[in-house]
Order: sequence, then structure tokens, then C-alpha cells
Amino acid sequence: MTLADPANASQSPPVNRALRVLFIASLVVSCAPSGDDPLSRLDTWEAPTGDYRIRYLAPPWAIIEEDLDGARFQIESTLMASGRIDGGVGKYELQTSRVPRSVEAEMDREVRASRGVAGRSIEEGPRAITTHEGIEGLELITFDVPDPFERYRRVVLFPLGASQTLRLDFDATPDLDSDEVTEMIRLVGIGPAS
Repeated sequence: MTLADPANASQSPPVNRALRVLFIASLVVSCAPSGDDPLSRLDTWEAPTGDYRIRYLAPPWAIIEEDLDGARFQIESTLMASGRIDGGVGKYELQTSRVPRSVEAEMDREVRASRGVAGRSIEEGPRAITTHEGIEGLELITFDVPDPFERYRRVVLFPLGASQTLRLDFDATPDLDSDEVTEMIRLVGIGPAS
């Protein structure tokens, strides 16, 4: 091509500008969360005080109620989902709350209380658990014999500071010592959102 040749359409200023805009747009899109990123599919509930966050998959999890202290999440049982019963306990339940004790003091209280419940056995723990952010806590898994149904409980405690503890009370018919529940616990955010 010489200077006397007409400009190629692909080299015209409007085309070059459009190509640059498309290139920049593709960079922005490639940096956005993708549907392949598991965290992009999660909802986040933040405590009104801003000191902790629960990440959950909705559906099947749904927020049933919330207040200044915490929230109650649920996955409906098959009977609830089919409309054959209204209300009651779900297949999975999660209640979050804040307690005015250290993690260790609250776990001691929980172990003593669990040992005092007829038909309840301690399956695992107390044992350590750590969030993806590196916050260390304790957990206890118990099992209640059928009365009227068998239920597993998983109590998880994380420090919030100022002698406050975040308490996660999982309650379910299926065994709660599962990879899915453990991952949900490890995704808990402690402290102000960044």
C-alpha cells in the first residue's frame, strides 16, 4: 500500500475506535464474576450490625426471618415443598445469633447442655474449624434419636470481638457433617465487608 492508495476500511478511525472499545469491553467482561465461579451464584445476608455475613445458595436456602441479632434460613422438606404440610421444621435449618461469651465459654456451655438432653449423643467435637478468611472457631455435631424424628445438630462458633461470639445453629434430618455444609460454614465472613 502506498500513500496514494485509499484507506482500508479496517484502518479507518471509526473502525479502529470501535475495535478498541470492543477490546476494552471484552477485558471488563472477562474480569466480571462468571457463572462458572461458585461464589457468583451465592446470595449474601449481612447482619444489621455489619460484623458478619452468611453466604448461601438461594434456592434451595431461603431466609425465613431476621432481626437485629441474626437470621433464620431454611431448606423446605419434601412435605413442605409439596404443600402437604405448612410450617414446621425444614429439611435443613440454620439460625444465626450473637452471644455475649467467648467461643470457649459458649462451647463449654453447649457441651454441658448437649450431655443433659435425653436421646442426644455427641457425634463429633468439639473440634476446630476455620473460615476461608482464616478465622478460627469451634464446632460440635450432635444427633438426636427419633422423637418424633432423628435430627442432626451442628453448632459452630466464631469470635466477633469484644467478648462476643457468632453462633451458627444448623439442624437437619440429613447428616450435617457434609462437604456442602462445611463449605457454607467456611464461607462465613467475619468483620466489616471489604
